[in-house]
Amino acid sequence: MFQPLELHMERVEAGWEVRSKGHRGIIFATFYEAMEAVAEYAGTTPADLTVRHDGTVVVHRDGPDSKTG
Repeated sequence: MFQPLELHMERVEAGWEVRSKGHRGIIFATFYEAMEAVAEYAGTTPADLTVRHDGTVVVHRDGPDSKTG
């Protein structure tokens, strides 16, 4: 299942800005640095994140029915 993080990523002149709605963001030099920061915030890895075309960021989380082991 995908869980929205209420974060938005946008390409800006200085790199990539990560922000929440209505707030100023943090600018990272590279897309990868921005993804690493968001992943750390979400408690996951960059591989589990998806940035949609509109810039919203979602994280893939295993649902309650999934089996781990």
